Amino acid sequence: MVEFNMNFVFQLINFAIIYLLLRKLLYAPIAGYMEKRRDEIRNSIEQAEHDKEVARKTREKYENQILEAKKEAAEILNRAAKQGDDMISQSKVEAKKQSQNIIEQAKKEINLEKERVFMELRDEVGRLSVDIAQKIIVQNIDYASQEQLIKEYLAEVGEVS
Repeated sequence: MVEFNMNFVFQLINFAIIYLLLRKLLYAPIAGYMEKRRDEIRNSIEQAEHDKEVARKTREKYENQILEAKKEAAEILNRAAKQGDDMISQSKVEAKKQSQNIIEQAKKEINLEKERVFMELRDEVGRLSVDIAQKIIVQNIDYASQEQLIKEYLAEVGEVS
């Protein structure tokens, strides 16, 4: 049978006292610390999930903004291309009008120059005719002499022109 020994009882009492002291002095603070740590971890997880949700919403918002910016950029490029095409077409029309105006102006100048030259030529022919008539009148000469005088005159006119 089992014998009860006084040492055994003292050891059991010592063990119970140490257990109660340790429980009071160490277990309660450690348990409080563990509970506090558990709450902090739970709060951190909740905060991380909240931050994750906020980040997801922010990412979606920025992705939508990027899509809108791309659409707007495409619209701007399309408008710029259309304006460029319009400007090119308008420039072609203006260039055609200017070239027609230049051609018309050149034709007018050519006609004016032709008329001026014709008037000068008519004046010159008239002057030369008067010169010939004077020479013929001054020299009352025969038909052969007149022929010779006209040939000389024509040779002189040929040298002038």
